[in-house]
Amino acid sequence: MKTKLIRNIHYFILLYMVYARFGDYTDHLDRLKQKKDKPQVLEKQIGRLKKRRDLLETESKNLEELKVQLKQISKDVEVIKKQLPEEIRDSDMFDLFSREANFLNIKDVFLNPTTEKKEDFYIAREYELKALGTYLQFLVYFERLEKNARLIDISEVIMEASKDNKNRGRFQLIDLKAKIEVFKYDSNSSNKS
Repeated sequence: MKTKLIRNIHYFILLYMVYARFGDYTDHLDRLKQKKDKPQVLEKQIGRLKKRRDLLETESKNLEELKVQLKQISKDVEVIKKQLPEEIRDSDMFDLFSREANFLNIKDVFLNPTTEKKEDFYIAREYELKALGTYLQFLVYFERLEKNARLIDISEVIMEASKDNKNRGRFQLIDLKAKIEVFKYDSNSSNKS
């Protein structure tokens, strides 16, 4: 039996070589399949990277828009800070109201601070204004106050014909009584939240 086995050993060797070559062949086929599939895998990766790039570009554009919006908000905050400062100085208010009245030649200007009201995030100080002038002068006076950087509210206006009856040409003199509110930011309101 050994002799038969030795005589047929060449078949075993041949069979082993065929089996080894078949393993090499299947490995070769697997490598070829991987090489064929590699472009598809790379295309998928490229597609994902393109989507990510597009998303980053969109986010970059959004970021630029947000920067522009932030700059605009900063400007708006500065405007609001001018309109609603943290303090009201009576001397500044007297100066503002008197300067505008002098510019328009309004006479007998009397300004008196009266009350102060506390609201949610601001405090309103009320001033009582009494003056003598024409309707047109007061109209321009209030328009000029409107253009001021501060936030000012005219809460009450009473106009009566003047008892002095001194005419200024064709315009009749008027006694004005007005209540003017000036506002300031209440810094203590932010501590409540």
